[in-house]
Amino acid sequence: MIPLDQMHLMHKILVAVRDYGAASFLSVLKIFGEANQNYLSFPLKGLTLALDFKISPTVWSFLDTLDQQVLEAGGRVYLTKDCRLNAENFCKMYPHVEAFSAVREYCDPLHRLQSLQSKRLGL
Repeated sequence: MIPLDQMHLMHKILVAVRDYGAASFLSVLKIFGEANQNYLSFPLKGLTLALDFKISPTVWSFLDTLDQQVLEAGGRVYLTKDCRLNAENFCKMYPHVEAFSAVREYCDPLHRLQSLQSKRLGL
């Protein structure tokens, strides 16, 4: 997700994808309206670009590079379709993580409700 006021960075991301040299076998570009105040809500007023790449020895480091460009734009990675975002970048992309964690702690103080993703993201 790239906010509308940072659209100039979408070109930088597309150039990086081109230069990486591997085709995405599925690409989807969507426009989103205003954000809401839910703690882990993905949408921002802007564009999202979904890309599916074949797993390869170099794809993970390339995706880390894309994460940095998304962070530079003030954007987010879509958690529902994510399997690799790190906890540090997650906290930078989702500014209400602490509020979410407080609710989670209140509702599940023994941390019985967990997933591989919640563990990876430090939730």
